[in-house]
Formats: sequence, C-alpha cells, structure tokens
Amino acid sequence: MINKHLHVSILNSPQFYTLYADGREDTMIKSETASILLYPENSVLFLYYTYPTHRRVYCVRNCERSITELPGLSEKVTVLFKQFASRVDKTKRAVSFLREHYPDNAYSFDDGFYQRLNILLLKKGKLDYYELDELCKRSSLSGCSRYA
Repeated sequence: MINKHLHVSILNSPQFYTLYADGREDTMIKSETASILLYPENSVLFLYYTYPTHRRVYCVRNCERSITELPGLSEKVTVLFKQFASRVDKTKRAVSFLREHYPDNAYSFDDGFYQRLNILLLKKGKLDYYELDELCKRSSLSGCSRYA
C-alpha cells in the first residue's frame, strides 16, 4: 500500500471561499500564495469552508478508497459527516473539547465515533459536553477500520 498524503491548500488570498483545516498534520509548507498542510493516510480532519452566503464543516478521513472531491484538497476523501450554518460553531466547540480533554485521541477515533458525534451535533440546543465526554470514554480507537 502506498502512503498517500493529503495536501490541503489554504490560499493566502481566497477568491470564492475560505478554508480552515483542523487535524493532526505532518507538515506545513508556506509559499507566497498558499499554505499547504500535509495529512497522512487514514487521518481524520475537520474542514471548515466559508462561502459568501453559507458555512459548512466536513469531518473527513483520508482513506485509500475515498470517493468525494472537495475544494482545496489534493485527493478524494471519505466524508464521515457534514454540518451547516450554526452547527459549524457547535462542531468547532466539540472539536475543541476533544483536543483539550483527549489530546492524544482527538483525531484517532474510529469512524463510528464520528458518526455518533454527528448525531450528538444534530440534537437541538447547546452541545451536551457530558454526553460528548461519555461518547469519548465508550469509543474504541481503531483508525480506518471500515476500510481495512
């Protein structure tokens, strides 16, 4: 199996959309026009897109059999979930919680964890941090097991 890094291009002067990537990158390369973030195979990252009229976030995994193309990415990815509008902020708070309370595992949970996180984010009202913490405690770490 070839180790395929995902290149995420963050343009310095975006035209149509802005992109912010949150994950455990291997390397960052800066140029005059963009910053390129490199993510290893099987990594999970959150991609925050802001367009003129809307916002969205994608939770993606860089897997061998990925099928979805997204702007600013060098490879196709597997979308674990996506959120729109105000749920983008809710997702940011959840990811921030994961980084703070589970720093070694925030981007290492299995696909099922992120799908259950999506369900938690779809609930009305504010983010339930207790339920998020319980979800983390119950979840196993197994990378991209869905594609193994």
